Amino acid sequence: MSDIQRFTDELEAELLAAAERRNQTKPAPSRARPLALAAVTTIGILLTGITMLQLGKASADTFVIRHDGPIVHIDVVDILDNPDAVSRQFTQELGATPDIIAVPADPQLVGRIGVVGTTGTVAPTSEVDEFGTITRINLPDKFNGKLILKYGRAAIADEPFNMITSSPLCKDHYGQTTGRSITEVSELATNVRFETTTSAGIGNTDVDPDTIPRDYRLADLQALSDQTLLATYAEDITQRPTHPNCQP
Repeated sequence: MSDIQRFTDELEAELLAAAERRNQTKPAPSRARPLALAAVTTIGILLTGITMLQLGKASADTFVIRHDGPIVHIDVVDILDNPDAVSRQFTQELGATPDIIAVPADPQLVGRIGVVGTTGTVAPTSEVDEFGTITRINLPDKFNGKLILKYGRAAIADEPFNMITSSPLCKDHYGQTTGRSITEVSELATNVRFETTTSAGIGNTDVDPDTIPRDYRLADLQALSDQTLLATYAEDITQRPTHPNCQP
């Protein structure tokens, strides 16, 4: 039996006993039922409060930490919005407090883990989702140093994003040729920058849109800030993975 369950059982018994003693010392049939109901109501309120506290604690956890022999798996199960709680969890369950750093991010990535590093010589490995954010951290045997976590925060006006991903705008223009889409894409943001990728994998940045071959196709759109968009045109879009936001 958990400490909380034992506490609630003892509390219920004590409140009911107190109500019974009061009824015996002041016999009043008309008040006995209200007193009993008051005791039960009080118990219900307390139990509800305790349950909400338990649920609140569970829902606040960003990570689930599992030990598999000398390996530690850290699953990301929620957004990171309480660095202090994360520090306490790591300290209690791993005996080590990480460095947690907030960086400006695309709104889609706020609260998501973008970078994992270490000050030691044995680096952790990680697994990512389709947005490039981390879903699991693996601490290998003999991991040393301090764990470093970087996560997305809301950016201020025109602040460059440190964490970027494909924009939802991408799906409306993905695969369109330069000749068809360049004018419309140029008007999607206050500032639009262009880059190209050849079929040989050669990339060019800060390209003049007028010099992009007319048969290149839009391969990606990424927000670099709330006012700046990066458009990538590729000679062969099949050579690049298609982000979910770019799928028509």
